[in-house]
Amino acid sequence: MSTNGEIDATAINGQKRITHDLLLVTSSCDALMGLRLKWEAEANPRCVEKTAFRFSNEVYLFDGFLVLYHNQSEMPSEFPALEYTRDNIKCRVAFVPEEIPPFLMSSSVEDDERHSINPEESKALYLLQHYLFAQLLGIQPIHLISPRDDLPLDHVHEVADFHIVPRFILVTNATVENMEALHDPRRIGFGSGALLPLKRILEYLEMSSRFAATAFLAEFEPSQLIDCIVSTRVNGEPAAFRVDAVVTKTSSAKMEHVDQKDSSSGLTKNTEDAELPRQSTFLEHLGQGSDHFDGSSKAKLIAKWEEEGPFLQISPKVEKESHLLDPDHCNLTGLRTDVFELGTAMPLILKYIRYCKLLHGFAKKFKSCPKDMAFLLRACTHASFFDLGMQSVNTVEATIARVRMGHVFLSENMSKKRKLREFDTDHDIIAKKKLDSESPDYRQDFPTIRACSQDRLAFLGNHALKFLAAFSLSFKIADGSDNPMEQAPSVVLDETVRDITQSVGLDSLLQCAFNLSTLKSDVKQSMFENCIRALVGAIYLASGIEACQTFLVESSDKSKAETLPSLFTGVEKMVKVVTSSSDSQSEDSVESTSTEAFRNQFTTLTDVKIVRINNWVQHIRSVWSDSQALTRPTEALESLWIMHLGDAMINMVVAAFLIHTFPCSKDELLLHVQSHVTSNEQRILAARKAGIAHLLPLLCDEYEEEQINGSDKLARVFNTTLGFLFLENDGNVPFMTQILKHIMFPDILAVIDRREWQRSTQSFGHYLLSWDKQNHKRTRCTFKRLRDSSADSKHGHFTVALYVNDHMVARGRGISMSTAQDAACMKALRMFGLRRANLAG
Repeated sequence: MSTNGEIDATAINGQKRITHDLLLVTSSCDALMGLRLKWEAEANPRCVEKTAFRFSNEVYLFDGFLVLYHNQSEMPSEFPALEYTRDNIKCRVAFVPEEIPPFLMSSSVEDDERHSINPEESKALYLLQHYLFAQLLGIQPIHLISPRDDLPLDHVHEVADFHIVPRFILVTNATVENMEALHDPRRIGFGSGALLPLKRILEYLEMSSRFAATAFLAEFEPSQLIDCIVSTRVNGEPAAFRVDAVVTKTSSAKMEHVDQKDSSSGLTKNTEDAELPRQSTFLEHLGQGSDHFDGSSKAKLIAKWEEEGPFLQISPKVEKESHLLDPDHCNLTGLRTDVFELGTAMPLILKYIRYCKLLHGFAKKFKSCPKDMAFLLRACTHASFFDLGMQSVNTVEATIARVRMGHVFLSENMSKKRKLREFDTDHDIIAKKKLDSESPDYRQDFPTIRACSQDRLAFLGNHALKFLAAFSLSFKIADGSDNPMEQAPSVVLDETVRDITQSVGLDSLLQCAFNLSTLKSDVKQSMFENCIRALVGAIYLASGIEACQTFLVESSDKSKAETLPSLFTGVEKMVKVVTSSSDSQSEDSVESTSTEAFRNQFTTLTDVKIVRINNWVQHIRSVWSDSQALTRPTEALESLWIMHLGDAMINMVVAAFLIHTFPCSKDELLLHVQSHVTSNEQRILAARKAGIAHLLPLLCDEYEEEQINGSDKLARVFNTTLGFLFLENDGNVPFMTQILKHIMFPDILAVIDRREWQRSTQSFGHYLLSWDKQNHKRTRCTFKRLRDSSADSKHGHFTVALYVNDHMVARGRGISMSTAQDAACMKALRMFGLRRANLAG
């Protein structure tokens, strides 16, 4: 930037910067709103002071940037926070909508329906954007902003999609959420109050650039120049660096004026040998560099995704660099590292804003999509995107600029990272709050929901789709299809999801680590289908199962859009059949001691009463038989359909409950846990808890009752009972959730707490580790094989003894060594009261 305020179009890093078309801010700009960026880091930077502009008695502190945008209707009302990693430091950017600052508005507005930007301020904004981003940071404008896409073709070049306004807030007039936040070095953008006009910011920067660093050192202590930014020239090219130290050379040895340049920066290594005076002062810059895969997960995950295909992009690698700069050839900028720490993150921040805008357009197209952008964002982000740290990938120029001018986080600060609420990712504590909508502890934006991955949402969406597909079973009854009932939901499910992926168009919505055009067709199709399932899961969490139905109809192609509504009316027809039926036909014959005992226990437990007891008993009698479905009459097939509907409903509600309760860090175990807690063994427990065992005399003779008390038939009756209650209560899923909250949810929490979904050996090992932490000493646990003279040992059976601290605790026998160890650990868990003695009884 020249002293007369003209645009300096000098080439930076050897490349010509053409900025007029993209950075131009016309006086006819119609931006009315902006997003205030609230930036926060998990550790304190070395620079504890913020950039300050002082005018006589007024002090203005740098407080981030305001991103102005156009067409408010095309932008979401709320943006989820962006979390990214820079050099192993997690940062978080929240977005606060704000109106355009008053100083930007023109004082003469002829038409109340239009507004214009002050011509002087629009020019100042243009010059500031050019100076900060193009000249000092060296970021190409095309990597920062884009032409507007909502203007006629002959006007697109006039205005960019975003304008970046620096905010300097008057300290004496500042209002902040927490007063300390305005001066907190790890927080930027938390203040609100009187802002310094852009023209005065430009004048201050222009004045600062007139002074060399030598003049500053003559007036102030050298330590005050640390973490300030100075501009200079390297090999005739403009550049800017952070001052990391002020050093004095007392020898007359020759030294390099410029050394160890980064090859990717475009600056060739050049040395100038000069005789140093006895007391020469130099400004030292020490660039720490940056590695590939910044913010990525473990190396084994990177290797896993490499097998799928080439990555779209990765974090650029910047080598370490050091410079000794002559203060006579360095000009002050008046800016510290806080301005450039946030400024260098602007390319990835604006890319994130554009993506949220794209998702908002998708949500407007499909009215059933959740309004909460966090759900949509997670549903459309593939696991590879986070595993490879794609949300942290910045441009090469911005990464180089961050290394040269951004914050420095020292190693001692790294070990003292603050676990803020935003950065506390430890979700391994089981949520035991009441999760019903009537509870005061219930929150729609429960942290484990908003932070859940695409796979987690797809897990729930898959069960919601299976529940919706179960509706189609009523048509299988009517048309006499030869497909078995158990296969019908999966067939409908696969066809529906496949059709939706082709009609929605996910190429621009799906965030992943790959270039989709280079992936194999089956891999890409699998990713698209997982995204659709995740969208359905997000919609279910946000709006319920009815909204999922609407989404399937909206997103299906025209050929399917007519059949899907009729498909979903299948359950509505059955609801009408059940609710309109008379239950007085043989009330006296059905009402018995057995049914009375069941109704009393069930009502006491759930506070729900089965009204049409006669119809219900007819259905559970129909499903009691083990004969094939094809040999049954239509009435029996309807009962079997109710059973399958109840089964799908239980799986869906339990999956939603696990989304709330199971740790986010254990997503890969979610399917295994769900299959365990909804197994027939667990449903038999729930059935007996609900009092269904009282019905055995009604369903079988006395001898069979003894044999059947723990069999899978109780689970069939339980599924049918829940399916019938669902239909009797107008297909109300929240009502069924309340019932399951009393019958199954407490046992599910107990199963998770006791780790019953793990192998006994794994579960027992977990408890040993927890005991070691509590007692601060190590517990020895060993297995010893025992000689067994019984007949089982001759047939390949093994017997082992479990020793804890050299004391035998339990023995176990099995067909393999691992099963024998599991049996021994199971006995130990029961003995210590950590596992129920008999899960089925």
